[in-house]
Amino acid sequence: MTSQRTFKRRVRERMSRTGESYTAARRMLIASGDRPEAEAPAFAPPTSEEAVVEATGRGWAEWVAMLDAGAPPGGPTARWRRGSARSTACRAGGRRR
Repeated sequence: MTSQRTFKRRVRERMSRTGESYTAARRMLIASGDRPEAEAPAFAPPTSEEAVVEATGRGWAEWVAMLDAGAPPGGPTARWRRGSARSTACRAGGRRR
């Protein structure tokens, strides 16, 4: 789906009126204060809030805030998996970097 459809239409109208290239027409529109619409992409969670809370004990907002803060998801399970990978690499004679 084309984003900023109405702005592109205005650019093409200016192109046909002035004979400018797309880039030049777009630049002139932006310089005159006509900007593309800044619309946030629509987001629909793949799983309902209730299902996420039931499965993890946390809602979408808390997960997003935690990920934005840089906290690794998973808690003890993730630490166990990292430790398991370390011991597997050591048993195989490899070094984990």
